[in-house]
Amino acid sequence: MKKPLRISAVAVAMVATATLIPAAPAAAYNGYCVNSECNALYNDTYSIWQDNWEPTPGRGWWGTTAGHNCTNYVAWRLTRDGVPAKSGLGNAKDWDNNLGASGHVYSQSASANHVVVGAVAQWNETSVPPKGHVAYIQEVVANSYIVLWEDGTGGNFRIKKVLWNSSGWPDNILHFNGSEPAPPPGFEEEEEEAPSNEMVLADWRLNNANDSSSADLSYSHGLPGDVPLMGDWDGDGIDTEGVFRNGRWILTNVQGGGASFQSYIFGNGSDTPLVGDWDGDGIDTPALWREGKWYISNEFGASAPYTIHVYGKKTDKPVVGDWDGDGVDSFGVVRKDIWILTDTQSSDQAYDGFLYGKPGDIPVAGDWDGDGVDTIGVKRDDKWILTNTWSSAQSWPFLYGRDHDIPLVGDWDGNGTDTIGIAR
Repeated sequence: MKKPLRISAVAVAMVATATLIPAAPAAAYNGYCVNSECNALYNDTYSIWQDNWEPTPGRGWWGTTAGHNCTNYVAWRLTRDGVPAKSGLGNAKDWDNNLGASGHVYSQSASANHVVVGAVAQWNETSVPPKGHVAYIQEVVANSYIVLWEDGTGGNFRIKKVLWNSSGWPDNILHFNGSEPAPPPGFEEEEEEAPSNEMVLADWRLNNANDSSSADLSYSHGLPGDVPLMGDWDGDGIDTEGVFRNGRWILTNVQGGGASFQSYIFGNGSDTPLVGDWDGDGIDTPALWREGKWYISNEFGASAPYTIHVYGKKTDKPVVGDWDGDGVDSFGVVRKDIWILTDTQSSDQAYDGFLYGKPGDIPVAGDWDGDGVDTIGVKRDDKWILTNTWSSAQSWPFLYGRDHDIPLVGDWDGNGTDTIGIAR
């Protein structure tokens, strides 16, 4: 039964480089793909070549050898990520020794927190003779595998999956200054401001029907500026509230603003908080959207493990749902009025994009008919437009709330059907 908050309706300032969204692949890669094989995994709109990588004749980025080779590609990709040029790195096998004050080198036994998207995987001459090798880390699934984007002297751009700590694991992980990977969520804990007695609590109004009828539950909870959340935190089939306050998650199992059972730092104030059942255990847990990267946790607490996935562009709106009814939530993004959803928690598979709503709508998702499958909808000013199919022709509109209310979705009464709500 899926009852996650499908999308946070707050604007987030995003400044990182856009990430590509793979569209429906002919077959998921297993191990690696090369050139045209990689193209077969991505349609023309979202192809790897949209990454604009084609060596400039006679030019090697950061003083690397011109043409197709690993160092030229990685230097170009880091430049695109905003990393200042670093000369004198030499062959790939020497990058760890020559990095110096321009970054940090983490050995093969590095903590999982150092294996992050945007870092560089490096092999020395013993592992990859005679000049070593470097590759860009495009995706990380902690303690499972990493996905590398790389090029070679044979002109073979390829995408490669490397199992965690396998025989092909890199000798070093390199972090370059200027685009230092973001610290793990909760790494730098922020001080929580003491609530003022003059602050007015936020107003929540939940409806047990998807129509314009009056709210069935109304109460005050949280503070102005909090991001409202809804989830089934204890697996009892009923969604209850929570708030995200400058990186702090404050969750309760009692509707109406009961005492919190969880309060901890996960993320920072510029992240977009999301909620989903990521492992199918019936309990919703936190996630973060940060500039096209998803931080997914199946547990509560600042020290809980999490995985990092790349899916979407910085300007996309993230959305969460169980699109196939398997009991596990997965990703989606909305790009203007194009929805691009995936049944997996991976960046290598996605549905083809389809149109629904208008640019500027706030996307929502929920199990509107109780069939175990989440479908979509939008909030446009004070109008909601929901559908139980993937077609706008089968949708129904109604009015609920005000123009600037934040939309909520959840199962408020435990009947297996998601309905609407607002917070203001």
